[in-house]
Amino acid sequence: MLYDKSISTICENGKRLTLIGLTIPLLLEGIFGLLYGTVNTVILSGYSDMAVSATGVAQSISTLTNTVLNMVSKGTVILASVAMGSGDTKRVRSIAGTGMFLMLSCSILLATVLVAFSNEIMQLMGLSGKLHGMAVSYLRTIGIILPITAMFSYVNNLLICYGYSKVTMLCGLFSNVLNVFLCWFALYSNVSLPITGVVAVAVCTGI
Repeated sequence: MLYDKSISTICENGKRLTLIGLTIPLLLEGIFGLLYGTVNTVILSGYSDMAVSATGVAQSISTLTNTVLNMVSKGTVILASVAMGSGDTKRVRSIAGTGMFLMLSCSILLATVLVAFSNEIMQLMGLSGKLHGMAVSYLRTIGIILPITAMFSYVNNLLICYGYSKVTMLCGLFSNVLNVFLCWFALYSNVSLPITGVVAVAVCTGI
């Protein structure tokens, strides 16, 4: 049988979950997660071509760190799902807590590397001059907020594990709208702010 209709609907803890109802919010949540960098690039394109180039290079490093952290997050969710399926609530809580500690520890370690060696990393990427300075500033700011964004992603994955995929989708939608507004305000409003350019955009994304 190529398609088993019986697995498309699951009843769990009094809730009726459908395959489509779970996958569509997951798809949208994934798209929203990828939109941060794209939105930042589009908004910066009207501000400075050099800023676009700098953030593009720095964003590739940021994506790599997020991929590493995602392995920790997904692994924890798999273990929690197995424990949840066996009805071992105590073990689920233990796994979730351990995963949170690992996620925070790994994100702090990676953040330290990004902040401490951002200059060397951008040199390895072949950047120099003003472009190099912008990329370093952006990468350092991303590094500082990395533990916060990592924990946000971790909690999102736990919510998906519990079947609350619509919540994560709405979080992604709201945070992207907020990111667009804050980035626009930081770059194009007439309000004087202590931070500008790529650093302002990185901070807005963190918020």
